[in-house]
Amino acid sequence: MQSSEDLGSTFGRAWQLLSSNWNIAIPAVILGIIGGILVHLVASMFITGGAVVGSLGAILLGGLLTLAISTVIQILTIGFTTGMGVAAWRTGKADISDGTAVFSNGGAVQTLILWMVIGVVLALIPVLGWLADIVLMFLLIYAVPAAVVSGEGAGAAFGESVNIVTKNFLPTLIIILLIACIGFAGGILGAMVSFVPFLGKIVAMVIQEVIVAYGMLVIIGEYLKVRAATPAAPPPA
Repeated sequence: MQSSEDLGSTFGRAWQLLSSNWNIAIPAVILGIIGGILVHLVASMFITGGAVVGSLGAILLGGLLTLAISTVIQILTIGFTTGMGVAAWRTGKADISDGTAVFSNGGAVQTLILWMVIGVVLALIPVLGWLADIVLMFLLIYAVPAAVVSGEGAGAAFGESVNIVTKNFLPTLIIILLIACIGFAGGILGAMVSFVPFLGKIVAMVIQEVIVAYGMLVIIGEYLKVRAATPAAPPPA
């Protein structure tokens, strides 16, 4: 089992990599701006407009469009960050091309899409929405890095993630809780600025996406550490 110093070094090294490779945050910032603008427009046209005229259908449509926009932004942010993060952890350097390469990796794209689809489906199930957090942010937390590194499909990536979590339950739980605390602090900051007309929601989404980028760097670092410590399987007889 890892000590608190080991986990602390993962968080510290992730911050060093992000600081020395600020371009890792560029896709998150750009996507956050785009997502913030789209969410603002949808909220103005459907949610606020629907509330004014008393149209429940417009409000529900606005909510679904907002969820769809946020989901796509998350997929793209996680994909870019994972590709660049793996390169940064391995070589100390990352380039935008490392992020774009993820989207030509069939196994990684399949894993990204299924990862998010599972989350959305679980989140929409009445009463059982909390399952989305447990499945995505715990059991399948290492799935996307596994797919990017190995190039295998979603099944193998999901299986590897579950295997790592079951063997490293407590370290994974601590990492998730610490990232959640960072996300909570970012959420408060985002809520504070979200009331600023137009720019508020854009800044809030940028903050959210940058936190996602940092969290992914931490998860990637832990995944690569566990992967390196796992003995290779013996060749078949």
